[in-house]
Amino acid sequence: MLENTPRLRECRELLTQLETLCASVYDGDREVSTLSNITVVCNLLKELGGNMDIYFEAKLDWCYGVFCNVSGADELSVVERLSILEVIDVRSMGWKEDRAVKKYYNCKYEKLCAQSAENNDVSLEQPPGVRDQPGAEKRAASSSGNWQIRKRDCNSNSQRDNCRSRRTSENTVVTS
Repeated sequence: MLENTPRLRECRELLTQLETLCASVYDGDREVSTLSNITVVCNLLKELGGNMDIYFEAKLDWCYGVFCNVSGADELSVVERLSILEVIDVRSMGWKEDRAVKKYYNCKYEKLCAQSAENNDVSLEQPPGVRDQPGAEKRAASSSGNWQIRKRDCNSNSQRDNCRSRRTSENTVVTS
């Protein structure tokens, strides 16, 4: 029988958020408010995912499938897509921390933040073609094509100062 520990309560609360998010995304909901929850839920999953897999593996399997299917959606911002891919990777490794994977994603977030700081018109929260459109209730499909990831070396610590609230990674995301 499951203990009613604070950690288990956190897992149950996150499961509720995760199931709601995945059900909405699965049903085709691409509202900004729905998609903006992806990063928050993914960050919590990285923290609690190992515990959740113990108690709620079947439900996480379904959500994992939804994340895999939605990861290529044009409506996702770069950060949302990267958050999903990171959770997919971490879960596929059994929720065990891997330095190389962590460095990869940390460097990627770092470069995205540096790009955003250098180009005030670049938005990490919205896909290309949707930036600053008044009254836009849904995200439009990307007008500049799919996001592609190019592997690059990332050893600079100075860029971290530009974006402390985001994680970093060793690749750059560019539009084709």
